[in-house]
Amino acid sequence: MVSDLDTRDDDLRIQLKKCPQYGHIELHGLIQEGDMFTLEDLQSYKVRYQHDDSETLEDIVIFSATDGFNTADGVLRVQIIPVNVKPPELQAGLKSRLECPEGGYIVITTE
Repeated sequence: MVSDLDTRDDDLRIQLKKCPQYGHIELHGLIQEGDMFTLEDLQSYKVRYQHDDSETLEDIVIFSATDGFNTADGVLRVQIIPVNVKPPELQAGLKSRLECPEGGYIVITTE
């Protein structure tokens, strides 16, 4: 949450000070270090973090908020929630061997 009692929300800006290590920040394309966006961009869900699909569980975004006169630095910690990390399981009784007559064929099925 970013607020300033003596500044309108329209005049508040957030600057990306350090890009995340395992992803990037997007707002109509990539945001680079030093780029700014508005509080309105945040409130309207236009700014997003995109993970790079590496095997990491957390990341950090360093930013500052400014009203044009004063600046407050902040750190946003990103927790990565693993998905689809369990390998497939082979069922008990799975045949690990097939026999096929020479020159013949055998159908491979899911049964």
